[in-house]
Amino acid sequence: MTDDGALRAMIYETRQDVRWIKDTLKEIKEANQAQDDRIAEIKARQDKQIGRDGAIAAAISAVVAFFTALASGGWFR
Repeated sequence: MTDDGALRAMIYETRQDVRWIKDTLKEIKEANQAQDDRIAEIKARQDKQIGRDGAIAAAISAVVAFFTALASGGWFR
């Protein structure tokens, strides 16, 4: 009988450990998902900023090209 009691206690303890491990893995998975969401948001913001910077650079290039052509008299020949 004592062997059965010890075996039961061991099974019960193992069951609790498995439940704890399962809950911990679930928490880790949720934390990783939240981290992935934050990374995606940061990447989207960065892509938007890069696009805006590219548009500004293109506008500056166009203005510089215009004034360079104007200064060289290229449009009035």
